[in-house]
Parts: sequence; structure tokens; C-alpha cells
Amino acid sequence: MDEKRNDNIVRMRRHFHLNAGIIIFLVILAYTLFFVVRYFAEDHVTAYEVQQGSLVQDDRYVGIAVRDEKVCTADAAGTISYYVSAGKRVGVRTLVYSLDTDGAMAGSSSSSGNASSYLTDSDFSSLGSSFTDFATSYNDMDFSSVYQLESRTNSELSDDRNSSALEDLQSASGDVSGLLLYKAHSPGIVEYYTDGYESLSADAVTRGLLEKASSYSKNDLENSRKVSAGDTVYKYIADENWELVIAVDDKTANTLEKMQSVKVTFDEDQNSAWASVSILDTSDGKLAVLSFTTSVERYAAERYLKVQLTLDNVSGLKIPNSSITEKTVYQVPKSYLSQGGDEDSYGLLVEDSSGKSTTFISPTVYSESGDYYYMAGDGLEEGDTLVQTDSSETYQVSSTSQLKGVFCINKGYAEFDPVDIIYQNNDYSIVSDDGSLKQYDHIALDAGKIKEGELVK
Repeated sequence: MDEKRNDNIVRMRRHFHLNAGIIIFLVILAYTLFFVVRYFAEDHVTAYEVQQGSLVQDDRYVGIAVRDEKVCTADAAGTISYYVSAGKRVGVRTLVYSLDTDGAMAGSSSSSGNASSYLTDSDFSSLGSSFTDFATSYNDMDFSSVYQLESRTNSELSDDRNSSALEDLQSASGDVSGLLLYKAHSPGIVEYYTDGYESLSADAVTRGLLEKASSYSKNDLENSRKVSAGDTVYKYIADENWELVIAVDDKTANTLEKMQSVKVTFDEDQNSAWASVSILDTSDGKLAVLSFTTSVERYAAERYLKVQLTLDNVSGLKIPNSSITEKTVYQVPKSYLSQGGDEDSYGLLVEDSSGKSTTFISPTVYSESGDYYYMAGDGLEEGDTLVQTDSSETYQVSSTSQLKGVFCINKGYAEFDPVDIIYQNNDYSIVSDDGSLKQYDHIALDAGKIKEGELVK
């Protein structure tokens, strides 16, 4: 019975009714979507707040060290033993090495003992300090420093062992006439390597010599136990003053010439020192000579050094290079600038094509040099004929110049402000704060996304 009733039910189709509320909602939705899409499709001007700052030189340089190095040679043949570690400072009459001409040192009991038999507490403390300094400055990118530490440690152990052996030999009875002792003739820093550059001077450095850093090698004198008369046995650095010569481009050379000193950071240990600067103009480019009065002992074992320059003396307003644009300005003699009819403005009288009438315009003066202003705007164009108020002379505008500047957006639109660039690297520029651009001004981060006079979006 119920089944028959259900079969007679006819379902009515519901019709969609479009009312005013739905229409208004769809219009608002379409309007919103349009402006959202338009907003993301357009280029927007990002503001950058101008701040005082300085620049660090991004590029690192490889320089060659020039020092006052004296080479000492043996005056007899024999087995050599050293008593001063490489890089250590010695005074006059300090024992540096000995020559065993008859095997006297070979019989010393300490010459082949273990480290504990000849190292003093002071020796252990010195080695510990070396390890601590190494751990503090270690860089995974410079693994060669591990081998340098090994070499220095072996040198110190060898010197301590030789000193102990000498003491044993001197305290024992017997003939030691075959052991020749050699002391320092002058104070200095001892090194046991040669590389052929001991007599190099700064003015003899070339770019080609700097490019040999990758193939540089030196002769380790401590590897030679047997020497002949006349062989080099050690050298010493006699002066605290030393120089590092680097190759620079013209822009960096000009910047350095304006500076009395520059902060130099050494890649080897990240320590810094101040150097005075001089520029050498050679046939294959410019070289900068960095002169130091300290740190000669720290880097005595190195001929080529990687450094970074910190141009702290170049200060001013720091702006991104992307903010810098150029504007065409016209060169106008100062004598053609006249006062307007309202006596409150100055400008130029431009003659029309017929030569019978003039129009007064007030272009913006962006800079001046000698007898000329550099102007633009207010209809001034190349080819305009300018006249003087008190003379029949005319001047045709033709000379143009490209003026560097930024778009200041403090007022909500792009306003060109010229800048005087003091120094520039790949990303930023330092500009003078004596111009119209000031600290805390807002400028367009990307000058290519806006035009002069355009409203900021």
C-alpha cells in the first residue's frame, strides 16, 4: 500500500533565483580580484632609507712580502744543529747553530732520547700556547695550516733536543774542539728557508711576480743535516718595518691614494694591522705598497699573503648601486641666468624660432663647474637659443652631461637628487653627505622601476 503511494509522488525542480544581493556580491568580488591581480602584476617601488656607513673591500688580494732579510752561510763543512726555533727573535750573541765536524754531537745521550727527557716546563708551556693559537684561528678551508703547525712543532722539538744534547756534551769531559758554535751577529728574527726573494724591493715587484703565488716554493734549510762551506744555513729579518705589495685596479688605487692609512686583515689568522699606502704606476698596471711597522714576526714564514682591505676612512652615505640612475643635464653659461618678473625666481630667457620673442623658464640647477651651470627640466632642451637681458649675445644649448643621482621619494613621487660617489664596490656606494641627499631620506631601491615625477605605488 505504501509502495503505491510513493510511486505517485512527483518531485518539483527548484529554480535558481538571481537577486540583488548576489549581484552586488559578485561585482564586489570581481572588483577586488581585478585590483589584487593588478597589484601583483605591476612593479612596485621599494623604499631604502639612507644611512651613514662605510664599505669593506669585497675582493681579497694576494700580496708579496718585502722585508730586510740577511742570509748567513756556513764557513765550514759538518753536521748542523739548530738551537733557535724558526720565527723566534734573537739578540746579539744568541747561539743559533753549531757545526759538528768530527761526530761529537752524535755521541750525546740526549740526542736520541724521548721528548720528556729534554723538554722543560717552559718548553711544554710554549708548545701548548702554539696549539691553543692554532685551534682558535683554524679554518677548514685552509687545511695547509695543519702541516705548517706540524713543521713548526717538529722544529721546536728538534731545537730543544739539540740544546739538551749540547748541554750534556759541554758538561761531559772530553775533546769538543770539532764542535763549532755560531752566534747571531745582529738582532733579528730567524728563519730557516730561502726562496730567492731575500733581496726583493717593492719597486721591483711586477704583476707577473704576483701571479706566481700558485707555483711558489721555498727551500727548507732544516731538511739538510749535512752542509758544506758556503751553503746557506739560515737567514734573519733585521728590521721591524716591512711591506706587502698588491695589484689593484685604477678605482681602488684612486681611493687608496686619498687615504693616509688602511686597515688590513690577513686571511691566515684573521688578525688585522694598519698600513700606510703608496701607489706604484707600472707599465702593466697599478700596485699598492702597504707599509707596516708591526707583525713582521707573525708572518715571517710566508712570502705570499692573502689579505682583505677595510676602507674605514671612506665614510658618507651608504646607498645600493641599484638606486643609482643617470640624468641628462645641459651646460649653460652662468652669465645667461637672469631674474624673473616676480623677482623671486631665477631662470633663462629662451628665444622662439622666429627670434622675435622670448620665454622665461626656470630649470633646476643641479651642479656647477667654473663658469657653467648644469641644468635640466622646465622645457630646457638641446638646441634652445638663450639670450641675455642686457646683451644681444646668444647661446645655443648643445653641451650635455650625464649626472649620477637617485630618486628621492620622501614626497610621494620620484624626485631626482644628484650624488657625488666617493667609493663604490659591487653592491654599494658611499656618496658625499654635502649634497641635497641626507641621512634618513627614502630613495627608490631600484631606480629602473620608476621615472622622475612619477607617483610612488
